[in-house]
Amino acid sequence: MATALVMTLVLHQWPLFGGSAPVAFAKTTLATTGVTTAVWVLVTLLTPPEPDEVLLRFYRKVRPHATGWHRIAALAPELPQTRGTSARICLPGRLAVPWSMRLCSVLESCALGQIGTGSLLLGLATVCALLLLSRYNTARGGDDLR
Repeated sequence: MATALVMTLVLHQWPLFGGSAPVAFAKTTLATTGVTTAVWVLVTLLTPPEPDEVLLRFYRKVRPHATGWHRIAALAPELPQTRGTSARICLPGRLAVPWSMRLCSVLESCALGQIGTGSLLLGLATVCALLLLSRYNTARGGDDLR
């Protein structure tokens, strides 16, 4: 996050990209995303992994998809391994990608100065997300979302 902040400030102070405002904004965003991604991958590879106790607490709380978590899941045999969507993230898997894309378009509207449109879409997206969560939660047997 610090890298994204620094990149944003640097590219705002010393604009490197030309073109119309939307094109320069897109290039700046892509550059910031690329540098930030490279830094977090580097930091991930250079720092020690989290202790198993921390991962186990996370696994018990979030219950992520079993893929990639088999070693930690074995430390919590009382929990059924989650397949499909996470037990704690109540968005059906097939809807997660379209929902995420719509959220990005809402944020894009706000970022491009269309605050009214962005606010309206954000409100609508919030209502839809709450309805989805409620409906999916009911279908799962009424578990709470805590």
